[in-house]
Amino acid sequence: MDNQNQLLQLLQCADPSGLKISLAAILCFVSLATSLKNDILLVQLGDQDVSKPPTNLSPSLSRFLSASCDISMDDVPTFWFALKHVIWNQDCFGVNDHLPTFSRYVCKHGIIPYTLYPPSQTCTTPSCLNLSKLMTANQQPAVLYTLPQGPIATYSVDLKCKVCNTKYHHSFSVDHKVPQAKREHTYYGDIPSIIHIRGHQFVETAVVQMWRSQCPLSWTSMSNCACLYNVALSKGTSPPPDFPFGFEVTGDHVWSGIIQLPLIEDLGLHAETLAVCHGSDHKCYS
Repeated sequence: MDNQNQLLQLLQCADPSGLKISLAAILCFVSLATSLKNDILLVQLGDQDVSKPPTNLSPSLSRFLSASCDISMDDVPTFWFALKHVIWNQDCFGVNDHLPTFSRYVCKHGIIPYTLYPPSQTCTTPSCLNLSKLMTANQQPAVLYTLPQGPIATYSVDLKCKVCNTKYHHSFSVDHKVPQAKREHTYYGDIPSIIHIRGHQFVETAVVQMWRSQCPLSWTSMSNCACLYNVALSKGTSPPPDFPFGFEVTGDHVWSGIIQLPLIEDLGLHAETLAVCHGSDHKCYS
């Protein structure tokens, strides 16, 4: 309750003229905006300091937050001004609780939950002199296989540094200065919460851990792990009518996740990162 009172005080200080405030609106605004920090940052100018919240929100995000939090458009700047530092320093939380909200407003405002970004929107190549926010972005449809919600239609966003020509994907980076035949997927150092298993398919690490346990404990094959997910956890979900990919998990998806995760974990113990040849499939890991 102390945190909630602090949020109320922030809003009251920002607008002491009698803004009608409810705790529900505050918590909804903080929770949704926290989950959308990458989307908020993506549309900012190149001189935006990524460690600090931007001054203003884009019109589409403002409309989405206004509708989903049941506050007027005129009040959104006040909410953002008062709460932006709290939001920017807060880890993402409560996205699953708001999936119905995203579903309700996605068509009107184009805001997608679980959009998959690289871990940073700045270049992390040690020898690169580019300190600005990355401005070259490419967005593609993607499927995310989750444990609590089943498969979700979302997007993945790739960012490219024009100075060193490194392209940053959700799970790895690729140095495009290197000739194509010698390029590698260089994975990021930390154990990911989401793993890229093929093409446009991603899976939560928790799902991979479940598959990894099923194989030795119940002698479940890769194809049966996939079948169990499709029958028991997909919740009968179908992709949106205009979505280009199906939601079915395959044995190859399971194999890719089960191979990648222990390699990332083992290399992490030795302060090393996984690197595989560019353009290869999961067979290259083994």
